[in-house]
Amino acid sequence: MKFDRSKTLQELENSDWGEPQNNSSLESAILHLRRVPLSEIKGDELVRMLIQHVGLEYLIPMALEQLHVDPLADRDWHSGSLLGAVLTSPYEYWKKHPDLLEEVERIYQQVLANKNNDIDLDKSTIRYLKQSYLFFSEFGPYISLLWDNERVKKTCNRSAVEILAIIASRQPITLEDLESLQGSQVSQEMIEALLKDKFIIYNYEGPYPANRYFRLSKSLIKPR
Repeated sequence: MKFDRSKTLQELENSDWGEPQNNSSLESAILHLRRVPLSEIKGDELVRMLIQHVGLEYLIPMALEQLHVDPLADRDWHSGSLLGAVLTSPYEYWKKHPDLLEEVERIYQQVLANKNNDIDLDKSTIRYLKQSYLFFSEFGPYISLLWDNERVKKTCNRSAVEILAIIASRQPITLEDLESLQGSQVSQEMIEALLKDKFIIYNYEGPYPANRYFRLSKSLIKPR
């Protein structure tokens, strides 16, 4: 994809997002970066924009150029952060660009294939990339479907939708496995809210004391 990198995202998209509406440093940073020529955006700034799903039509091709040179860029953030940010981009983007999806798949597989020979690939980097890849390969399609549900749009934040997507793709699933795939502790308040809103259900399986397995409510989405 060819585009003028002397221009800003604001110019390329012909869209001015205005000034910050609150005191969020993240919002201020993103609005500022949308007004910076693409040629001047640094590696860690590119990661920040991708994590927020901003300007993907222009920034993912830029990121892939860097990843072909260094699959573990950008080290200014942490090793593998750029690849992780690309892997967790919305599924809608990959549906539009299947050729780039295959390109990212190849880069990821090459990185993992060389894990025993690359001193940069410590255990935390491998774990981070594998978690990011799960969203790329399994959870992303469910996240896309879930956001199409009106109740989800009105009720859930991004973290809740990610939890629902993991349950949808791996159900039934225990809380312990859910947390390992999420990469962080899932709050009891979040689980209780999802149960209360009937987005998920649970049942016990096995002899006492039995594990509690979570499933997605059939009324919400049919698992693939």
